[in-house]
Amino acid sequence: MTEAVAAERSWKGARVLVTGARGFIGKHLVAALETAGAEVIAADRGGNADVTLDLRDAASIRAAVRSARPETVINLAAIADPRQAEKDPIGTYDVNVMGQLRVILALRAMAPQARLVVVGSALQYGRDDRRRPIREDDPPRPEGVYAVTKAAADLQASQHHRSEGLDIVRLRLFNVIGPGRPEEYFPAPQIRQAAEILDHGAPPVINTLSLRDALDFVDVRDAAQAIQAVAARGRSGAAYNVATGRATSLRSVVDRLIEIAGIQAEVRDRSAPAGARGRVVVGDPSLIARDTGWRAARTLDDSLRDALTEVRQRLASPTTVVA
Repeated sequence: MTEAVAAERSWKGARVLVTGARGFIGKHLVAALETAGAEVIAADRGGNADVTLDLRDAASIRAAVRSARPETVINLAAIADPRQAEKDPIGTYDVNVMGQLRVILALRAMAPQARLVVVGSALQYGRDDRRRPIREDDPPRPEGVYAVTKAAADLQASQHHRSEGLDIVRLRLFNVIGPGRPEEYFPAPQIRQAAEILDHGAPPVINTLSLRDALDFVDVRDAAQAIQAVAARGRSGAAYNVATGRATSLRSVVDRLIEIAGIQAEVRDRSAPAGARGRVVVGDPSLIARDTGWRAARTLDDSLRDALTEVRQRLASPTTVVA
């Protein structure tokens, strides 16, 4: 495949297979693609999807590709919880690395012209505090099972592009937040606590882990637009950071949440050891901006406000699913 900038892809009527379509990012991505006119085939392990696809099962992947006849495949399916990955490293490698390989082999056999979009994580770069924006050519220094599997999947995808000419583009998402974020991940637990203080008489306390770090936060709807932009205009073989280029301290995130919620609350953080310096992790988004025109549009306040609204609605109507 040429390394030239890909021609603009029209989504009107385009067949797009999205794995992990019912997940946090997947729901927003499917909505964005459908708004753009794509014919989305939503794939997931469970029910409520157009096709059933399990990355551990090659037959289910082949069946999904055969049925979908995709022009583009966006692979969001993964074990994404680092704690789960540490508890089940073999299962995590099977899904995140071997599962992607099963997708690549199925595409090579049945849809060799399809573009594969591989979605990775900023954790591939590791937790080294570079004190400057991280670039795509910075060496990977992953720590932990989850980060290593995402780095391995990224390298695997690059190898298949280089050796076999498959049309593959890669993304590395920084810290995705916004409505629908799973409650295991900051700042979702703090948003829920704010909602419970507001509406359910909970004690005015926000509990957190250490707030020493400063991270690059990207709204999930902007992340979905970035995936769509790279799928349409990214250079085959290239890797792209999905980041804002700005670091925000975790303490500032909690302070903004309290102000947006209009509450008075004590913040209790589980501090790092005395004297420990917080990390500053921020991505350089200049390459994705240059190649695709994508830039983050939503502010941190937008993300927190909309996430708080979603949680309040969900707590008020526990049986209602809010996308």
